[in-house]
Amino acid sequence: MKMLCVFIDALNPEYLKYMPFLNSARKECLHGSLEVPLGYTSIIASFMTGLWQDKHKVFDLFTYDEKERGKLDGKYFLALKNILKNRRFFYTPLKEKRRYFKPSLEKAWAQKNSLPSQTVFDVLEKEGRSFEVIDWPNHFKGRKGKIFFSNSWKKVLKLAKKSRADFVFIHFLDLEIAHKYGIESRKTIETAKRIDEACEQLYNKSENVLFFSDHGMDDIEKEFDIITELKNLNLKFGKDFVYLVGSTTAEFWFKNKKAESAVIKLLKKLKCGKIVDKKSFHIKTSSDLIFLANFKTAFYPNFFSKKRFKAMHGWNPKKQKTFYILKNNKKLGRKNARMIDFLPTILKLMHLKEAKCDGKSLV
Repeated sequence: MKMLCVFIDALNPEYLKYMPFLNSARKECLHGSLEVPLGYTSIIASFMTGLWQDKHKVFDLFTYDEKERGKLDGKYFLALKNILKNRRFFYTPLKEKRRYFKPSLEKAWAQKNSLPSQTVFDVLEKEGRSFEVIDWPNHFKGRKGKIFFSNSWKKVLKLAKKSRADFVFIHFLDLEIAHKYGIESRKTIETAKRIDEACEQLYNKSENVLFFSDHGMDDIEKEFDIITELKNLNLKFGKDFVYLVGSTTAEFWFKNKKAESAVIKLLKKLKCGKIVDKKSFHIKTSSDLIFLANFKTAFYPNFFSKKRFKAMHGWNPKKQKTFYILKNNKKLGRKNARMIDFLPTILKLMHLKEAKCDGKSLV
């Protein structure tokens, strides 16, 4: 059996009212809410492995680099360097303190040893099944990757229509524009309609088709400057502690007890978020502490972007959920899903051997 996975980035369930095809597809398909792991890069890592973050070990886009080496600037230079080394995990460098951090991954999902755990592509290769990945800027046919330059839904759709692999994974990035315009803007709504049209054209490509997202998207209602609060502690960055501030999380690595005590005391006073109980979120990182912003509160400024965003993701995944729709030959199944459930579901529908993982098949 064949399978098509359509990954629609940043899909707020509210967009369904502007997406008539996907909205109507729910009547004949298995569908439900989708809970993703806390984090960013961790989410698709969990899709690929069926494991929680505490097993695949990837949380954010960057992690602390104890060597604290000088880092060369320029995303295009870094992209060229990675291509020459066949490292196809591309990223934009941090805007602040970049010499203290390194990317959490070196390889794209479809490459061998991209993660410390077995991926869906490892299983497919062992079973002799072909696969194709269209995930801008990477286009993999099996383990061989090429670059394509347009990240628009039109280009992705064109490539997807041509695919003949047993397993096809495609990624529509377009709805990420909500960061800039907000979830109710005309541009965001028009983009949702275009993505819906693309999904309709792909619906009959396979007997088994999964439409899913990595996270929702919600408008920011409050901003908080946590960096200034940390600077007021009079601790030295790099000597006393290292921290990485994103839009919704702040991650800390402590060099001494004094710094740890001062930061924890500060964070407990702040009303903008809470210290994460890692165990309850199945998280195990090299960092000592993660601070999570309250729903619809964002940290600004942060290390990732100088821009102010109107909408964001990455809050508590139990509050900010997305959804999935699964067209499958078995028709029935369990409705509400977690990201870790998709690997065993895919293997079941493709009649492949079960893999050891944390998830359970939906069918």
